[in-house]
Amino acid sequence: MGVGAWSGYVSLPKEFLNNMENMSVDYDINLFFWYFEARHNPSSAPTSIYLGGGPGRTSLDSMSGFPCNINPDSNSMKLNPLSWNKHVYGNDTEHDRTGLADPVKFAQVWFQEFPDYRTTNKKVSLWGTSPPTWLTWHRQWLHRYKAQAASFPHIEYNNTYGIQLYNHTMYSVLMQNVTAPKTGCYDLVDQYRVAAAEGDSTGQGTNETVNAACQTASAVYFVQVLEAYMVCSQFDLARLRIDSDEPNYFNGFFNQRWPHISHDTKTNECKFTGMGVENISLAAGFHSAPSLRAAGYEDVRTNKTYKGGVVRQHGISRFRVFQGGHAVAAYEPETIYRIFQRSMFGLDVATGHIKTDSHYSSKGPRSNWHIKNQIPVENRETVSYTNQLA
Repeated sequence: MGVGAWSGYVSLPKEFLNNMENMSVDYDINLFFWYFEARHNPSSAPTSIYLGGGPGRTSLDSMSGFPCNINPDSNSMKLNPLSWNKHVYGNDTEHDRTGLADPVKFAQVWFQEFPDYRTTNKKVSLWGTSPPTWLTWHRQWLHRYKAQAASFPHIEYNNTYGIQLYNHTMYSVLMQNVTAPKTGCYDLVDQYRVAAAEGDSTGQGTNETVNAACQTASAVYFVQVLEAYMVCSQFDLARLRIDSDEPNYFNGFFNQRWPHISHDTKTNECKFTGMGVENISLAAGFHSAPSLRAAGYEDVRTNKTYKGGVVRQHGISRFRVFQGGHAVAAYEPETIYRIFQRSMFGLDVATGHIKTDSHYSSKGPRSNWHIKNQIPVENRETVSYTNQLA
């Protein structure tokens, strides 16, 4: 299909990994990568590293932004006109660990040794679910878990669709599970952090007492908070649980012999709320954070006739994409494509016409909760895709 692509592995011996501060491992690591060349002006295109999925999860479940889309027959592909590598090199990496050391060491090796990395533009951008973890290696966003945890009960009780998955009594119970002294999520996480600082300060995961404290906090969070709204899709509030997300046609495609690529098919997945992301962006302690908090929300102008969301931007940006589920590029491909391209080339996310600098701030209301959504009318049949159940 005319898409330049390379894939392979980067081997990281334990001796190499252990040169990093606070790293102590007794095993080698092999990281798979898939590298896509920019379709236009590849000799001067910037590079984006995309880390999708979650710990132990393949990035292939975010293929809606890839150069090719897999057809429902799971046996053929079509060119994606809104691929993220249209003007940018794309490097997708599969990762199995939660720490920062693997991708940092991977980047050190790959950018120096990969022979087909030929662009003169040395700008590198990080995309996906993991970049905030990279940043916390350098900046500790204190209490960021407190910015997120309460957003889960709140978004299911008070959201822009007007959907209430439970009544106020149940909402109060769930918030109590988050905030209760000693037994709530907040205090249990604090107890775990104290135990970790004393018994496992480098995060090796070998102290049973620390592990037990982590498991207790996790159990309360996942069982007593998250599972309360499992009547709907965990990836799309406006859908029933049985119709959870766009079908992962890559499951059937890559499980055939001829593609010759293996991938992970675990089903555990983290869920993210826009409220939690907004709270984190407002709680972050970087030098221009006050200017970000003072910035307002502007419309994201996807094209001349369509506004696909809203964005608050100063230094970093936080955007809300309308009618987008978990795999947001599958729901709103053009809006996400515009956001990606504008961000990569230093333009304002709202219009793509303004060159951003340290003084740029978006203008508008401080909150976007006054913008309500209509529950989308389903115009597709529910798909029973057996490969996704495997």
